[in-house]
Amino acid sequence: MLSLLIDGVLNRRRPSKWDAPQHFKSPHYPRSTAEREREEAERRHRAMRNAGLW
Repeated sequence: MLSLLIDGVLNRRRPSKWDAPQHFKSPHYPRSTAEREREEAERRHRAMRNAGLW
């Protein structure tokens, strides 16, 4: 009973469901070079598209 009260008081201002940051959700194993290059290419492509160059 007391734990429900404390949980209600502490979490009053915080949302109960939140989307975790990517570094919490992604696996923490060493990635291959090809995968890292692909991610970097996607990042560059996204930046160029947002800047209106693509």
